[in-house]
Amino acid sequence: QTNMGFALQMTGISPYVRFKGTTTSPLVPGTLQTINSRQAAKNGLVPSGAIAARLHERVAVGLVTNAPFGLKFDYGQNWGGNRYVTKSSLETLNIAPTLAIKFHDMFSIGGGVQIQRSQAMFASQTSTLNPLAQFLFQEAGTHSRAKIHGWGGGWTAGFLFQPICPLKLGFSYRS
Repeated sequence: QTNMGFALQMTGISPYVRFKGTTTSPLVPGTLQTINSRQAAKNGLVPSGAIAARLHERVAVGLVTNAPFGLKFDYGQNWGGNRYVTKSSLETLNIAPTLAIKFHDMFSIGGGVQIQRSQAMFASQTSTLNPLAQFLFQEAGTHSRAKIHGWGGGWTAGFLFQPICPLKLGFSYRS
């Protein structure tokens, strides 16, 4: 049997998000304004990788990294809903070291920790309340941007039961 293995993967995502609707005008209270956005979601590549090594005939360790959640939006500064959102993003990285033990040829268990880094950003723009200033000076208003990031943790566990050769039954849990 092999003592080590690895896998690398890249998944392409191509989401499509547009907003169409109405909102109240920030310049003339009580009036409705039609707002349409451009294609806002951004294409991306999502990487993942895993490596496993057999330490003993019945003991193996592994390490998995992936990006379980993430997406980016950019509606632009000049769309009608810019006071709600102009850009937003969520990026995550998950790292999971694991250990597996084969107690019997029919039964194995495994477990590990989940370590996740997350980062989010949200931006918006408030329109100026003075329509004359907006027209004369092309005043777009105030830009705001918030960024947050942090680390989280959890655990994972599972078992594998193989009563007969081609049949494998398993269960896993991730907190």
